Order: sequence, then structure tokens, then C-alpha cells
Amino acid sequence: MKLQRYHLILLIVFFLLSAVSAEQIALGPFGSFIDPPEGWGLIGQEAEKLTFSFPGDSAYLQIKRFPGISGLEALIAEAEGRIAATGEGTRFTYGSGEAYFGTVDFSSGDYDFSGYLFAYFTSDLDPLVLLGFSDREQLGVYNDLILSAMDSYSPLQLTDRLPGPVAAFDRIFSGGRSTAVDLKIGGHQSRIRVDQGEVETASYVTEREARILGAAGSVAAWQRFFRILYRDSVAGLEPLTRALHKLYSRNPSAAETRGIAEDLLAWLQDFTYRRSGTFSDFVDPIRVLVTSSGDCDSLGLLYVILLHSFDIDAILLVSEKYGHAMGAVDVPGDGARYAHAGKGYVVAELTDQVDLGLIAADMADPAGWTPVIFPENLTNRTE
Repeated sequence: MKLQRYHLILLIVFFLLSAVSAEQIALGPFGSFIDPPEGWGLIGQEAEKLTFSFPGDSAYLQIKRFPGISGLEALIAEAEGRIAATGEGTRFTYGSGEAYFGTVDFSSGDYDFSGYLFAYFTSDLDPLVLLGFSDREQLGVYNDLILSAMDSYSPLQLTDRLPGPVAAFDRIFSGGRSTAVDLKIGGHQSRIRVDQGEVETASYVTEREARILGAAGSVAAWQRFFRILYRDSVAGLEPLTRALHKLYSRNPSAAETRGIAEDLLAWLQDFTYRRSGTFSDFVDPIRVLVTSSGDCDSLGLLYVILLHSFDIDAILLVSEKYGHAMGAVDVPGDGARYAHAGKGYVVAELTDQVDLGLIAADMADPAGWTPVIFPENLTNRTE
């Protein structure tokens, strides 16, 4: 029955692997990578199509290339026409190309399906479509998982200026207004403006990912949670990083990296400690900036993002044992260090007024901490 059903929904299945942990999967000619929630597994691979599924054959994601298609309109028509789908959506600019995101409904045999279609037309790749779907009656159950998997797709190797396609689509409906933020960092004062759409979309992504995390809860799932929020936040934080690059050298020397790390740490330590009170109980980095408040892990994530904007190597440390999170940065000088990958990262406590490299004695056991590493392709920067 399962094999028959795969045929009915146009899947040619080669069982390559079962459910995978939350990790990035390289996509080669289909794009750079996808970073789906825990449980998604690659079940089918063809020359022009990849198929992922969630356990129990309950939800699917297809990534398909359409070589030779000319233009976004033709791409949408071809993708929907092949499965006789109906739906509606919106066109928008994404990365270096044109994109479309919309709903789809289609049937095959005795089965009815609903989901979402993302089409992308750019000179950097063959025309490409993402199709995420489930049984129509089950879409509400798997909606977050489908949207999160689609949103984790990256068509580019350098993703730091490019939010996921679902988040990019969401931003076109919430932008236009801005909030002024005053900065006082290292003796310098300036003012920036943050688009309110960035704040609203970041909150949506955070809550969606928290719901998924709540159903998984593994270390790998926690690490993915931070990776997704990292990627989603970077573009919205550009007004801040541009301002910082006017205050400090964009390519600091080894000696200068310590001063940058210390100044940013002192600035964030002055923020008010606050949890969001939402389901996620997490303040995303953009809202941290706008409200000058956050908790240990949200402040730590913002700290890491800002250090990465200077190509300063930094990681996030989280601890279930201590119920705490810290930043850690590879800079010269004194201080307690966390050993990882042959380096010693100086610890950075964000929620107490202490110097870089100081840590409470009752939290000093390295075995109590888990590093969250952000892939190199998220930290290579170009202005």
C-alpha cells in the first residue's frame, strides 16, 4: 500500500536513509543546503528531484529543478501543471532572483493533499521549486514542520544576508515602519532604525521553531533552533552591524578583537534581563536590540552574531545542568577558556557585570556545557 501511495503522489522512492538528526544536508546542484527539523529524512533522489519525508509518511518536501524553463511565470505554471494543483500566492524578490510563495491543493488517485509551493528563478541556479505538503486533513498538524523545513532551504552558499524563503515572504507583509534604537557602545553614541517587519517576522519564526523544539527537545534539535534563529536574524541586524563597522575596524587585528569583544560584552551586560513570556520563552536577537532586554541565551546569540560580523570566531555555550547560556570568543588575553576543536574560547557572561573571561565557580566545569556551532557558511561575510 505504501509503495502504491508513493507512486500516486509522484514519488520514485529510493530508501537512502531514514529519519536524520537536525543537521544541515548539502544539496549540490539543487542549492547550498537544507537544515530540516529533526526526523525529516531523504527518501528519494533523482537527477532533477530530491524527496524528503517526515516519519510515518505524514508530510513531504520535494525540491525539484526545471532546467530550460524561462521566467518565473512559466516555472510556476509548469510546477502546478504537472500535479494539476490549484492555489494562490505572491511574487517577491529573493536573493538575486525572483520568487513566488503560495498555497497548493492537489489530488492523486484517492488522496487529497495540501501544502505550499516556493518557486525561485535566478541566474545562479536552474529554476527550482520547493513543494511541501501533507494529507489535506492533516496539514494543520504538520504545518509548522513543513514551513520550517522549507524555510531552512538555502539557494546560496553564503547565507548571512538571506533569510529563509518563508521568512522572506512573511517580511513583505509586515515591513514599512521602523523603530529608532539609541546605541552607547565603547564610549560612542549613535542612532539606528530597525524595520518593524524584521521584529514581527523574527517573533513568528521564533515561536514556530519553539513549537517544533518542544516536540523534539534533543541536543541536536536545540542546536538547530539556534542555527535557524541565527540565520533569520542576521539581515534584520544589518543596521546595527553597519553602525558597528563605522566604530571599529571591519577587519580587526588580533589585538583589536579583544577590545571589540569586551566593548560589545559590556554593552549587552547593561541590557535588562527579561524572558519573553510567550510559548518559546525566548527573546529573539532583533527584539533584544529593539527592547534592550533579553535572557542569557538570546543575549548570547546576539553577541555571537555581532562578533561574527567582524569575522571574530565565537560560539554559544548552553547548559541544561546549569540552566544557563554564555558566549565564548576566540581572542587573545587572560580568562577562563572553553576548549573546542583545538581552540580555547574565552567565556563571556552576558547577564552579570563581570569582565570577559570570568565565570562563576559553580558553573566552571566544562563538562556541563554544550557548544552551539554555527556553520562556516553562516560566518563568511561580505559588505
